[in-house]
Amino acid sequence: MADDLASNYTELKNLYDRLGAERDQEDETETRFMKALDNRLKGLGDLLEEAYLFENKPERFLKTFKDYVKESSAQEFAFSDLRYIVNKKYCGIVDYLQKTYSDLSESDLDLCSMICFGFSSNSIRQIYAHTNPDSIYNKRSKLRNKLKLGPSIQIEGFIRNLLAELSRKETA
Repeated sequence: MADDLASNYTELKNLYDRLGAERDQEDETETRFMKALDNRLKGLGDLLEEAYLFENKPERFLKTFKDYVKESSAQEFAFSDLRYIVNKKYCGIVDYLQKTYSDLSESDLDLCSMICFGFSSNSIRQIYAHTNPDSIYNKRSKLRNKLKLGPSIQIEGFIRNLLAELSRKETA
């Protein structure tokens, strides 16, 4: 579990660094989002440290992990900020999805926004503090149904194609 957590932490840290380099320093919403992501990353880092410290005491690590999940679930992650940033940077994709697919919930739009930003399923699972690895796949499956995607179409590919189409329309 510690190795899996380390891999997810590294992946999320790399994404955080990339987003930090690309962010608009003057935009208060982007700053707030990066701060929320930084807090989540610090929490994961602390949890990773605990995993190695209590390697031979699994019951102690399990308690720390449960506390982390409880605390993470109680914190707001600033998803509305994420939707705003993605909409601004990616040709109004959130507005388009909301208008075109009226069944999408805010949670669905959050997931689409994270996919637009390049978050992997594991990173998204960590951000949501899901303890069950299958939970993100259930969430993605429900999203696929709402987007009416065929079995051969991946959500990431669908979003990439949609971004390309919106970009063409914007430049036309």
